[in-house]
Amino acid sequence: MLILNYLFLNRWLIQNKSIIVSNYANWLLENTPFWIFLFVINLICFVLILFKKVEINNSPFYFALAFFIFQFSNIYSIENSYFWTSVPDSRTYELLGLNLLNCGTLSLDCGGTPFLQWPIGQPIISGILSKYFYSTAKYIYLTIFALSIYLIGKITNNMLGNFSIVGLSYFLILPNNYELSSLIISEIPYIFFTVYGLYLLKNNQIKFSSIIFMISFLIRPIGVINIFVFILYIWFKLDKKISYYIVILLLFFVSIMSFNLILHDEFTISKTISANLQNDEYEENNSLINYSTNFFSQTNREFILQNIKRLYGEGSRDCFFDNCFIYNPLFNKDGTLPKLLNANSIFGKVSNPVLSFVYKIASPLNIWTFIPLAYFLCLFGKNKFVNLITSLFFLNILLSILTSEYGSRWWLLPNMLSIYLLSYVFCYFYKLKSYL
Repeated sequence: MLILNYLFLNRWLIQNKSIIVSNYANWLLENTPFWIFLFVINLICFVLILFKKVEINNSPFYFALAFFIFQFSNIYSIENSYFWTSVPDSRTYELLGLNLLNCGTLSLDCGGTPFLQWPIGQPIISGILSKYFYSTAKYIYLTIFALSIYLIGKITNNMLGNFSIVGLSYFLILPNNYELSSLIISEIPYIFFTVYGLYLLKNNQIKFSSIIFMISFLIRPIGVINIFVFILYIWFKLDKKISYYIVILLLFFVSIMSFNLILHDEFTISKTISANLQNDEYEENNSLINYSTNFFSQTNREFILQNIKRLYGEGSRDCFFDNCFIYNPLFNKDGTLPKLLNANSIFGKVSNPVLSFVYKIASPLNIWTFIPLAYFLCLFGKNKFVNLITSLFFLNILLSILTSEYGSRWWLLPNMLSIYLLSYVFCYFYKLKSYL
């Protein structure tokens, strides 16, 4: 409830940029915003908790529900077409999917050349959603994303108990979770199958989880990371059964390649991996060999540094979409200071320090930039499952830095994996403190 209060306050600030905050009679008394009612409810709950009349329920269901409620209120009034047109990949996936359903070929038009830049999974999803669920697709994606939050939260809660509150709370204040999850792209299905695969793996449903991880690869080629860490996990956990899963994996790849050979006359999984690695710098048109041999060249260093800046610098904190839902209390896009919460109003004096502090954590800024580095502590434990999640986190970011295809898309999955990793770090320090 407290996080919902924070989120609705943010959206109210964005929607009322022209309001004079010090004119309380105008907005507080005559047109009382929804976040005020939540604030009153939170105060009542705080008093009841203080006098032990009610207990806090740390179920991940309520965190997923809070995300669903806030995001539903955001996307409800947005045009359906926005979700299919705001990102170029969305339009391409939709067109490929519709042509696949209508013509049986993965191409941009029925008589055109096969377009194998991506695997077949996402075009199928986009095609079905566009053809049969065009107006409700945004709600389907929201449900899938909220379910993913619940699944990773369930894993965290089962293993770390009340420490799961830390990771779940951190996830719900990250701005890009709301701006990006509103878009119909491959990221959301990829996240769902990744998290669902982890959930099954943790519950020892290993064969089923291997299938789910392979499906994640069909959604996005970066899903090869899921398969890679799964094989390593099985190797260290089961040892002798590793050959079984390697054979299944090879059959899976051969089946995809044979499918493309029959329909598209090309014995390939997709062209994404080779296209992205070989042509990351399209101006230079570097081959994979040239890119590798000149990895430490000035051109490549600049390319990687630009990716890091785009991923984790000031640019990562900007909302470039038409619809933004989290207020920036520190700076506007043009670099000027926001004037809405000015120091001359009581409301500004009270709320601006709180909003600024939370925004520095969620953006992240200052010391909070080093939160991901704290996850290296997870590698010092003997828990193989923790090592699996940590590997997924850093490998996703590594490919984001090295390739332009993944360069602007790493946020959501690492954010979601942070639910577990940040909770684990807090648990680690708590236990360390008990030993001192």
